[in-house]
Amino acid sequence: MVFRKGHITPGSIFPKLFKNRLGRLRGIPEIAPNPRKMKIEEYLPASERTLIDKGHDLNLLHAAMGISTEAGELMDAFKRKIFYGKPLDVVNVKEEIGDLMWYVAILLRELNLDFEDVLQVNIDKLRARFPEKFTEAHALNRDLAKEREILEGRG
Repeated sequence: MVFRKGHITPGSIFPKLFKNRLGRLRGIPEIAPNPRKMKIEEYLPASERTLIDKGHDLNLLHAAMGISTEAGELMDAFKRKIFYGKPLDVVNVKEEIGDLMWYVAILLRELNLDFEDVLQVNIDKLRARFPEKFTEAHALNRDLAKEREILEGRG
């Protein structure tokens, strides 16, 4: 595999890992969905129950450190699959995603951000960056001023 600057995509790094352009993983067992579904507006206050409030700045640091830690644990699950040939533990991946969300909830609370707004702005930014679909050309030639306008609610 040849790596050229600007030509690295997740599919080029781990081609066996990606099934189609949606990035669905191959050979991953499906787990039964939980019949109980929590809505975002329920999750955010429920997640505060286990937060030890250390004040604004330390809560922000806690969230940032926690996201980093949980992302590492998530990567470890994929490392075990890709490099050690172990089956992907989807239950563990689901747990790590949940843990990431707990730390995201801290950030949302501390920064007084609306989760649904964050989701919408992210999609709006991606639509500006990739008008039709992802392309390497669009990824390398971003209109950062336009993206900033969208992120600031001016675009």
